Amino acid sequence: MQLHHYEQYYKFYLYSEDRNDIDEENAKKGYGIPAGSTVKTPPLKQCKDDEIPVFENDEWKIVKDDFWRPRVEEVNYDAGRKMETFQFIEPNMYDFMRFPSMPQLCNTVLVGMRIHQSLIIINKKFAQCVEMHRIILQGGGNNTIFSPQKGTTTFSPSIIHEFKTELESIIFIMRRVLDSLVQLTDLMVNFSLFEKTKTLDHESIGSVLSPKAKNTVVKGIVLGNETFEKDTTNFLEISNNLFNGFKHSLMHDESFNQIGADFPTFVGFLVKYANHKKTIQYHNHNAYHLMMGFQDCIARILRNHETYRLENLPSA
Repeated sequence: MQLHHYEQYYKFYLYSEDRNDIDEENAKKGYGIPAGSTVKTPPLKQCKDDEIPVFENDEWKIVKDDFWRPRVEEVNYDAGRKMETFQFIEPNMYDFMRFPSMPQLCNTVLVGMRIHQSLIIINKKFAQCVEMHRIILQGGGNNTIFSPQKGTTTFSPSIIHEFKTELESIIFIMRRVLDSLVQLTDLMVNFSLFEKTKTLDHESIGSVLSPKAKNTVVKGIVLGNETFEKDTTNFLEISNNLFNGFKHSLMHDESFNQIGADFPTFVGFLVKYANHKKTIQYHNHNAYHLMMGFQDCIARILRNHETYRLENLPSA
């Protein structure tokens, strides 16, 4: 049996599909089928090139196709190696303890401790998400979204919403770590200037990714250039856009029923400046790849720090 889908607000035809899991008699009466669908065949062959069927008052009619449609591009991150190569990495706290402190303001040893612990927390959260994903695919966990019984949901979110929120929290912690590394890098490179101005010129990943960002040593260390190792997989830009989509786009919540059929996925939408006429980014990332990209990015920035230190050793 064919099921024909239409846009639920404007009612114009979207697509058709074959379904064998629906009772045909009930479907003909409009029961037991998804919202925004019908078994009544749309008059596609009767439509001219600039026309489209619209489903109104339980019938199809042909109208001029001047409907606006969003432009969506899918973004998939690839770490450059197979998912099966992913391994949890135990971070070395010493790597984050080698930066000058901010006199009277901040002991960066504490920042390094926070980064080290954040990397461990990311590992723990991801392991928990992998297990939740397994439980969801097996049909386990709390699947109740609307509970009629008051007082039963105070600490019982649906497992899918908990899973998706935990994945989001990993991205937020990743971003916090990266922003801290940007500021520590600025402090390392421009310490004497900071002493005078008490200002860091680079305060976030966004500040080095901005098209207006100058080609500074800090930007070179974080993103890479002719001197410093580059971000060849574009992890920083992709993860930054995913993070901004989580923060700013209402459309992101459209993705909460998408969890990945075979492996956990980081999914979301980015609508830049809330202008939905611009191209909308649909982020759909294998979670193992994004985790590997983060690991690679941290290791690369640390290697660039070492390159900088070796090139700027005080002369004997």
